[in-house]
Amino acid sequence: MKYTKVVRSKIFGTILFVFCFSITTSLFVNCSSPSNSGPAASAVSIQSLGTGTFSLDSVNYQVQNYKLTNTNGAVYFQILPGCSDKCPVVVVSMPYNGIPWTTEASDVRWSTDYPTGALVDDVDGPDYVSGSGQQIAYYHSTVSETVGFGGIFLSSGVTAVLVYNRFYLGRKVDQYVNDFTAVVNELSQFSYIDTSKMGFLGASLGGFVSLHASRKTNVKPVAIAGITPLLDLKREQSEMSTVGSRITTNPALLLSTQNFFNSYLRRMNGVDVDSFTSRSLADENLTSEILVLHDTWDTIVSIDQYNTFSTQRSTDAYIFQHATSINFNTFTMDHAQASEGYSNDKVAPVYMAYLLKRLKPNTEDKIIYYTSPQFLTGVSEIKLAQQRSQSISWFKNFIEDLCTDGFLLKDYSSVSNLGTLTGRQMAGGIIVNVWNQPTTIDNGCAYLAANPNIFN
Repeated sequence: MKYTKVVRSKIFGTILFVFCFSITTSLFVNCSSPSNSGPAASAVSIQSLGTGTFSLDSVNYQVQNYKLTNTNGAVYFQILPGCSDKCPVVVVSMPYNGIPWTTEASDVRWSTDYPTGALVDDVDGPDYVSGSGQQIAYYHSTVSETVGFGGIFLSSGVTAVLVYNRFYLGRKVDQYVNDFTAVVNELSQFSYIDTSKMGFLGASLGGFVSLHASRKTNVKPVAIAGITPLLDLKREQSEMSTVGSRITTNPALLLSTQNFFNSYLRRMNGVDVDSFTSRSLADENLTSEILVLHDTWDTIVSIDQYNTFSTQRSTDAYIFQHATSINFNTFTMDHAQASEGYSNDKVAPVYMAYLLKRLKPNTEDKIIYYTSPQFLTGVSEIKLAQQRSQSISWFKNFIEDLCTDGFLLKDYSSVSNLGTLTGRQMAGGIIVNVWNQPTTIDNGCAYLAANPNIFN
């Protein structure tokens, strides 16, 4: 599950992040020493590893680094407090990002060897054969991009928790779910976190982790947003194992795809994949609202996984549809294709609105950061699907979210910047300017209420 675009939004060019850990250099400032001032002792050991500073919209936020140790070993996570007392929280699964601040030799080595991230040899993967060409995605991106995926919620008074799975170390995929669950089950120890107002967020493999961990956590999240998520591990294992029967005329593409998929298959070996199906997710989490964002041209996680899951339980959606089906012989191995469809810039307002609406009351501001050209391009592609007679009835749910009070959308585009709009203004603008409805921007939400079928 390649994590290529989720943390690459232009907004992060405005963020300054400074960080500290035990091998501090002159590059790291505003750092405090590690302390034992974390949560109270329990059967699980949690150790503070220092703090850093995250700056967004000219406001500085603290980043707290922790190591959780239980019978399954160590889990590393970060907390970015959004308030001082009992605020909502979004917990994010981060499968691929390097975290040298753990000071573990393996993490430092990966960070040193691949300082910018890349598709690299799976040298620490289980049963890796040197020279085999088997590769993984490793992202030692800038710390601002890494933290920024959760940090975008801070301006709304929502705490962010980032749980790191360290895929590059070769650990099995069921361990990632256990790690995420272990961290969530300890969050009530932090006085500024209200676990009754909790959302989960993850992309690709991170979507799998956050969704399936919701089956196991002591407290269920109010809402989960899964971006191009792996929903069914058993089905994914089958799809990756049979890629040769789907790609038959492009040997080079077949080889590169098999090499990439092999790293996942080896991390599934010995895992009880029958316990991580979409059926088990549907049956064991009946309370959380779930949003799935997907693309029908996804060549890593098939849209069929979502289609099946949507028949098993109530699910919200935001789907990029295309005029043709996938051609596995020519399409690249990714969650989307370059020509059109999914990108994080197109969907960030969608998952932010979904989580914030369910975690914050209408009386409080809920701030969404976005880039207007990319976002509106994505909306226009949804309109094209409707013109092809493809169903977009689910799109209404997103517009109705924007029509609730409290939303402010801040445009960080370098061109065609729209400034700051209310959610109602954005919804009205889409209804008037993209769907060409005979109303005004200010009256767009009322018009939708009276004409609910315009997105059928």
